[in-house]
Amino acid sequence: MVQLCDFVVAGFAVQCALIAGCGASASQVEEDVGESEATIETGDFVSIESYNLRGYYLRHRNYLGELTTISSGLDRADATFRLVPGLANTACYSFESSNFPGYYLRHQDFRIKLHPYAGDSLYRNDATFCMRPSIQPGVGTPWVSFESYNLPGYYLRHANYHFFIGNQGGPFREDATFQLVDPL
Repeated sequence: MVQLCDFVVAGFAVQCALIAGCGASASQVEEDVGESEATIETGDFVSIESYNLRGYYLRHRNYLGELTTISSGLDRADATFRLVPGLANTACYSFESSNFPGYYLRHQDFRIKLHPYAGDSLYRNDATFCMRPSIQPGVGTPWVSFESYNLPGYYLRHANYHFFIGNQGGPFREDATFQLVDPL
């Protein structure tokens, strides 16, 4: 069963899908976040900032997801993604590279990688992430977490400046909390 919910990210209302058996409940979402009439539109370009390392952003480098500061034009381009409807479930999201159109972030062997669109079911599932309210206790908007579509309970997270999907280890909840910001 899929249940839709709304919550606010960076001043924008975002619709998310709550898939039975994974993620937050609708009552948790309503309790933790507010509502707004504005929306983040699919097709918008965004950058993704870390909660526990402010000023550090998700970017691709050598086709791998990395967490870095941004200091050059190449860094900015690598840290900008087009937010598109999820390739496996349009209630979720996929992240298309701004400087490599047709390349999407996906997980493979738990590591986040930038790969060209392949079209097969596994690729579409690996490249789909469901936006959730932050899993870090006490943290509200604009902070969010991104749950893997095909591995419920596993979230996009950074560890040692590299991006993975994971469900535990170190400051996991902080490492799996981000905010969407205007493209750098």
